[in-house]
Amino acid sequence: MLSSHFPVWFASGTACGFIFLKGYRILFGIWTGTWVAYCLSGLSIEKAFLCATIISLQSSLILFFSQRYISLT
Repeated sequence: MLSSHFPVWFASGTACGFIFLKGYRILFGIWTGTWVAYCLSGLSIEKAFLCATIISLQSSLILFFSQRYISLT
C-alpha cells in the first residue's frame, strides 16, 4: 500500500470555497493552516512547505481562471 503525502488534499475544496467568498486576502490563512496540518502529520518542514504552496496555488489559480474566463450572466 502506498502512503500519500496529501492528508489534507480534500481540504482544498473548502479552501476554494473560502477564496471565492473572501478573495485573495484569505490565501495566507489557507497556506498557514495547510502547512501546520502537514507538519503535524509528520512530514518534514520542506515537504510541508511545498505541499502547502501547491494547494494554495491551486486555490488561487481556480479563482483567477474563473474570474478571467467565466463571465457573469
